[in-house]
Amino acid sequence: MKAIEIINRLNELSITQKTFDWIESLPDDVYKETFMQIPIREITTVGVSEHRWYENGIIVYEFEEYKGTFFGVNCVTKAYSENSDAEDFCHTLVFYEMEEIPAVTYQIKM
Repeated sequence: MKAIEIINRLNELSITQKTFDWIESLPDDVYKETFMQIPIREITTVGVSEHRWYENGIIVYEFEEYKGTFFGVNCVTKAYSENSDAEDFCHTLVFYEMEEIPAVTYQIKM
């Protein structure tokens, strides 16, 4: 299965996030067929958005099998109340195909 097919399939399922570890919200069969077969590596979190009760962002991953192929998942990353869980925010996971954009930086020449 190609990366874009995995992303499209996950989006078609309209998965509601139940825990802060979004992968635990996946149906067991989807998890076994996808992420047990194709390992992923977390890269970074981008697009962080703060709301009154929680924070969400897009966590970027690389498919280990498809080097240089990235996907992101928009999920709740933090709750501001100790009594809240990700399920309280009724957030639907959204998956994206991502691309890596190298950044240029400068430092003082010694």
